[in-house]
Amino acid sequence: MRQPTSFFLLLIFITSCKAPGSSGNENEKFDPDKTYQLRLSPAAGSSYHYDMINETDIDLEVDGNDVNNQNKTEVGVTYKINLDSAGNYVFSSVYDKIHITTRNNDSKTELDATNGSISPNPVEKMLGLLKDATINVTITPTGEVIDMAGYKEIGEKLIAGFSEYDVAGKKAAREQWESYIGTGLIKRNFDQLFKLFPDSAVHLGDTWKLTSRQEGDLSYNVTGQYKLKAINPEIAIIESSGKISTSGNNEGSLESGGAPSANLTGDQSTEFEIETKTGMVISCKVKATFEGTVIALGREVPVKATMSVKVTGKRLK
Repeated sequence: MRQPTSFFLLLIFITSCKAPGSSGNENEKFDPDKTYQLRLSPAAGSSYHYDMINETDIDLEVDGNDVNNQNKTEVGVTYKINLDSAGNYVFSSVYDKIHITTRNNDSKTELDATNGSISPNPVEKMLGLLKDATINVTITPTGEVIDMAGYKEIGEKLIAGFSEYDVAGKKAAREQWESYIGTGLIKRNFDQLFKLFPDSAVHLGDTWKLTSRQEGDLSYNVTGQYKLKAINPEIAIIESSGKISTSGNNEGSLESGGAPSANLTGDQSTEFEIETKTGMVISCKVKATFEGTVIALGREVPVKATMSVKVTGKRLK
C-alpha cells in the first residue's frame, strides 16, 4: 500500500483573520490596563462547523528538471462539545467533507471521501472510512490534545480487508493510517486551531511564544510569537509571526510512505479571530513560505513552497 502523491496531507491549520468591528462603548470596557485570561471555554452542548481550505504550491528541481506540485485540500468538520469530569473538553468530531486535488506538472489527481467505499485508491479508502465517523478528542482549556478515541477502531476496518497472510501490507496500512489520519489530520487540526493560548493572563498588546511540531508528509517545527492585537466583548484578535524549521533528520523519502527527510526554513504570518468568551476560532487565514532540501528519488533536491490557508467557522448552537 503506497502513498500515490507526496505533500497532499500537508495540512497546516495555523491561521489569520480580520480585526473585529466594535463601538466606542465596547472598547472602553477593554482598556489597556486590564488583563484577560484567554482560554478555551465553549459551553457544554454547543457545536461548531468549520470549512477549511488549504492550498500549496511546491517546486522541486530533480536532475535539472523542474517538478511542480500543487495541492488543494477542502475539509468540512463539525465539533459537538461536552465537558469531562476533569474539566477538559470532549470534541465529538464528524468530517462531512474531505476533498483533495493534486497536480504534478500536467498530471491531476482527485481524491474524495465520498468515493471511498468504491475506490481502488488506498488513500481515498482511508478518507472514506473517516468521513461521517465520530472521533472523540479530549482537549484541555489551554488547547492541548490529551486523548483521541475512535480513529484506531476505524483504521482496523481498513486492515480487516487485507489477507490474513499479508503481514507486510497490514503493517504498512496501519502505519499510514496513523501517520496520515491520526497525527496528520485529526490531531494536527486541533493543534493548529486551538493551541494558541498564553499560559497566563495578558494585557492588550502583550506577546507570548509557542512552539509546535507539525507532522505529515513533511515534518517541521513552527516557533511563533503571538500578540493580543484587539479585543471587544464578542471577538478577540491574536496575530503571530513564526519561523519554520526542521531538524533535517526525518526518516523516509518522497517516493516512499511517511515523512521525507528534509532541511527546511521559512516564515509564517498568522492571525486568529476567536470568540472572546469561548476561545473558539471563527475566522482564520495563513500565509507561509519555506525552502530548503528534501530527499527525493534517493538524492537531495532543492524545494521551494508557498502556502495559503483559509478557515471559516460558525456556531451551530
